[in-house]
Amino acid sequence: MEIQEAVLPALCDDDTYKGTALEKWQILCLEASIKLGCPMNMAGSAKTMMEDIGYVDVVQVIYKWPMNRWPADKKMKELGT
Repeated sequence: MEIQEAVLPALCDDDTYKGTALEKWQILCLEASIKLGCPMNMAGSAKTMMEDIGYVDVVQVIYKWPMNRWPADKKMKELGT
């Protein structure tokens, strides 16, 4: 079984995202999703949840996935494109 989840609020390699309207909007979206009973921050607990319901040999692989072409690294730039 494969589960793919995004992290909300999004993460950033530096502090350029801190305190921005985008960060605030994502935090508010997360709060709303929790109030609706559909939390959008399940990525961090997916492995534990799978193990809790009986799956064994659960492997969690976390990928960094840029959302634009800004990274200096060629591979990350390609993924962001």
